[in-house]
Amino acid sequence: MQSDLLERLKSADQLPTAPGVALRIVELNRQDDVDIDELSKLLGQDPVLAARVIRTANSGMFGMPREVTSLRQAILVLGLRTVNLLALSFSVISVSSGRAGRLFSYPRFWTHTACMTKGMRLIAQRLKPALADEAFLAGLLARFGQLVLAECAAEDYNHVLEQVEATGVPLSEAEFERLGTTHMRFGGELLDSWGLPRDVCLAISQSEELEELSEENTVARQLARFSAFATRCGEILTGEAVEHRVTELLQIGEHLLQFDRETCNGVLTEIQEALPAVAETLGLDIQDDAHVLVIRQRATELLLRESLALQHQVETVSHEMGQLEKQKRALEERATKDALTGLRNRGYFDDSLASALQNLREGEGGLGLLLIDIDHFKSVNDQYGHAAGDEMLKQTARAIEAACGSDAVCCRYGGEEFTVIVRQTNRDALEACGQRIRESIAARKIEVSESEVRRTASIGGCVVSAGTSVPSQAAVIEAADRALYSVKNGGRDACAICEL
Repeated sequence: MQSDLLERLKSADQLPTAPGVALRIVELNRQDDVDIDELSKLLGQDPVLAARVIRTANSGMFGMPREVTSLRQAILVLGLRTVNLLALSFSVISVSSGRAGRLFSYPRFWTHTACMTKGMRLIAQRLKPALADEAFLAGLLARFGQLVLAECAAEDYNHVLEQVEATGVPLSEAEFERLGTTHMRFGGELLDSWGLPRDVCLAISQSEELEELSEENTVARQLARFSAFATRCGEILTGEAVEHRVTELLQIGEHLLQFDRETCNGVLTEIQEALPAVAETLGLDIQDDAHVLVIRQRATELLLRESLALQHQVETVSHEMGQLEKQKRALEERATKDALTGLRNRGYFDDSLASALQNLREGEGGLGLLLIDIDHFKSVNDQYGHAAGDEMLKQTARAIEAACGSDAVCCRYGGEEFTVIVRQTNRDALEACGQRIRESIAARKIEVSESEVRRTASIGGCVVSAGTSVPSQAAVIEAADRALYSVKNGGRDACAICEL
């Protein structure tokens, strides 16, 4: 949909007309078969245009293995499509009248254009070589809309540039406020109305829509991503809000092109170093190269500073994440540990047993559960006090851990009861573990009022063998509990194991 401004300029007959050669090339491209001789003859009617095409074919941007000396040879070596696009590019930019307002700087404009042309082709060669020629055309014409606006709506555009100079607002924002469009959108629409390649026109129009550029992967969107990055390179090298543009360059490079800081700086440097040759090849009157070099060196410093700042932010965030992870683990430890004994608590036991049974259902080997009860524990509290009872619980916990090793899950079940979950076990192995625990508890003692206090333990266990139907969590606990009560009823200080 064309902007109101484009329609107004058309109706007022203020717009330049599409160059005749460009229109004939567009028309020629609509034919099913384009004849090389026909294109050579057409371009040969404009000696300046022909010379530009040949000179560009011989430039470093195209890297021909041998010198091109004629249009026909250029077409044979570069290919019909490439020469078409080159001719379209030079034909279109030739419409400049040189009558822009006083604030419009032609050297700055052509410097930016040279940056865009080199930058777009360079990025395409890195990321999408098949689009290198379209990228060249899109780069050369990316700011064509600004040139037309500055020359055909000079008074209005002078106000735009005054606002940018006085307030520092972005050019596109000032353009939209004054003109209802931006030069990129306007240029894309104008070139589209002239019949230039649709993907190139869309790419120019869309290159400011940064939030949407990552959503699609059409040719136009790929070119628009290249254009967004190359635009920032041009703005930096022409001295436009360099510090802010450097930040944007890094963001666009990372999010749209997956460029790191070194790659961004490398592309920027390569563009700056190629500017004199590009300007000479394209016949563009650009800013003094020494001035551009100073700007690029400043940009490199800013890129380094941004990188160091980003690295510091990453390190800070990483440190904070580490601290949060430590706090999280500490909270989890407190939430799952018994404060008195240091063993895991009942909630952790329930989760661990449920997980172990699920693993058993998925084919893991046998599972064992032990329930441990300190014999006559109440008498310790009654005779020696609760402090002695607490110490007895602590010593019992240490005895269980010492007898089980690190693979078992040892928990305080409640009161004077403890549990042990053993994975990958069988009845004999679980009974041996239970006996070690029983002996370890019996060997422990606490000293109270010059007396040594010892207690034994009753242990009941249940084994769920691999390959059997896996019972519920409640059924496993109930079976181990029955085995425990059989020990208590049989005189205590023993271990009994059953199977489910």
